[in-house]
Amino acid sequence: MTGSQKPLRAFIAIPISAEAKRALDTVLRRLAVQAPGGVRWVHPEGIHLTVKFLGDVEPTLVNPIAEAMGRAL
Repeated sequence: MTGSQKPLRAFIAIPISAEAKRALDTVLRRLAVQAPGGVRWVHPEGIHLTVKFLGDVEPTLVNPIAEAMGRAL
């Protein structure tokens, strides 16, 4: 990375519905009771479907990537 700003960990994701998040929350709560320690659980409001992990991206490339994705959709 050559820019003066810190790179961003970027990914392309699809949001999921509130109903699906509630259902996942129910499942996660059940799993948390049965899972061994050391598992890091995410909050349901932060759950999304990752389509592609992009890795570290220069901040100046975020808008061009978003625009390209918009054109592709």
